[in-house]
Amino acid sequence: MMNFKKAAEILRDSDGFLVVSHYDCDGLSSAAILSETLRRLGKEFEVKIVKRLPAELPKRGITVFADLGSGYLDWVSSLPGKKLVLDHHDVRGSGNVLHLNPRLSGSSMSASAVCYFVAREFGFRDLSVPALVGSLGDLEKPPRIILEDASDFGVRVRPALRLFGNRRPVHKTLEYSFSPFIPGITGNESAAVQFLSDLGIPVRTETGWRTLSDLSEAEVVRLADGLARLGVEPLEFRPELNGTDLREIATLVNACGRLGEYETGIRISLSGCPVRGEEIMKKYRKLIASCVSWVRRPENVERKTADYVFGKNFIPDTVIGTVVSMCMKSGILGPVAVGFAEDGDGVKVSARSLRGRISDAVYRACSELGGFGGGHEHSAGGFIPSGTEEEFVEIFENLIRFINVKR
Repeated sequence: MMNFKKAAEILRDSDGFLVVSHYDCDGLSSAAILSETLRRLGKEFEVKIVKRLPAELPKRGITVFADLGSGYLDWVSSLPGKKLVLDHHDVRGSGNVLHLNPRLSGSSMSASAVCYFVAREFGFRDLSVPALVGSLGDLEKPPRIILEDASDFGVRVRPALRLFGNRRPVHKTLEYSFSPFIPGITGNESAAVQFLSDLGIPVRTETGWRTLSDLSEAEVVRLADGLARLGVEPLEFRPELNGTDLREIATLVNACGRLGEYETGIRISLSGCPVRGEEIMKKYRKLIASCVSWVRRPENVERKTADYVFGKNFIPDTVIGTVVSMCMKSGILGPVAVGFAEDGDGVKVSARSLRGRISDAVYRACSELGGFGGGHEHSAGGFIPSGTEEEFVEIFENLIRFINVKR
């Protein structure tokens, strides 16, 4: 059991806080929850967003780590003053630290959810909104209680279809659907039209073809039931605030973090409003597109058991993990891939796997080179000295040879 009450007592009974959080969506949402909690409690605090630990930190009475810290407990414990860690990553080390992490009890949730349950001890239930944003950004299923709390503050959860092509005619969306593949309908326009007709879902009105976004909730559920009878389960539930899909807000907050717009990201997560959304996403998409083009060049990728992307100083360290993930999903990279990007006086390592656990391998490879690493089972990162990328490849290859990689 995580002792949220004990963590809340530390926030209530102390002063002079340093909140240290990660720069991704979950980290910025965690920082939003903690900073707003401390502000309401009338506490003096400072927020520092970091890319990794260890890091140079100003000295304060209480240091609160959010969305990081669990993998560096020995280092955290060595810091002066009281320490509080609110995280959900793999745990390494130990020390005199109040450590709240769902992994310790065999459960799973985002770091922002952990932070929210601390804030909830004070009755700040409206902070369920940034907790939901952070969970969506980290692809963690939010605990039901967060969804219930958020519903009291304008969040509406509606059924939706996990089908690509909201703006296409609905029968065309079904015809062109390959993920998921719809037996008897994918690739067959007339079968798609007949399927919708049998379900009592009109494919057009007097003004034109109907799209997925034109369907009523009842029609969405009816369509989902029909697809389920074909062995396809495309129904999901999308939380919205004031008509905006909170998954889009999570994407925007994540983009803010990758672009170094930390304050904007925290503000967006707190409000659930897409402040400067179009401007930020345009800049972010342009950056990602140029990085993906870099990965497509054969000379920038080494293919062995895993694929290795040498981003050098072209792919920023803040997006190398995102680029690797996107390229894996699109088939540009294989099911196990590692990206390298220059990061100050060293090299950022970002590893992803669709086949097996890699966090231990990343940790060991980085450690052998005098660096450090950790993360999740299938998504890990680290930091190694400049010029040791090929040595990392050799060590990592030996450590992952048991993974069944099929291209």
